Amino acid sequence: MLAHTGEVSVHWHAVVGALLTDPELDARLREIVILRVAYLTGSSYERLHHEEIAARAGVPADVIAELARAEPRPAAFNATQNAVLALVDALVRGHHADEGTFKAVHERVGTEVTAKLVLLIGVYVSTAVFLNAFEVDMDAGARLGVIAPT
Repeated sequence: MLAHTGEVSVHWHAVVGALLTDPELDARLREIVILRVAYLTGSSYERLHHEEIAARAGVPADVIAELARAEPRPAAFNATQNAVLALVDALVRGHHADEGTFKAVHERVGTEVTAKLVLLIGVYVSTAVFLNAFEVDMDAGARLGVIAPT
């Protein structure tokens, strides 16, 4: 469906690609963020796609499964991951994070990575809304029944 947005899709892919390949973002942490967004937004496409990517990035299967819980158990994650997950949950559920949540992340990863994580969360929430709106599934069509360009 995104291909039907013309020039917008080119720029969207550039932003997503930059975040997915950014050397400052640890691949495991990036995938934990994306999967948590997928679970919280009910995006089956993102979830199925990124479970595989997360596994290849070295995220253990039990950690991937833990992300699907309403309240993941802190013991399954390290301190940085727990701080970042608190940020994801706050931003996705309430669209705002308090100072303590930001401080906990910032102290662990710094300003640049904190900003990139917030952008990553926002980009994947937007992606989930798009995918969910058109009921995009891993193996087939979309709500509008538009045939994908070849």
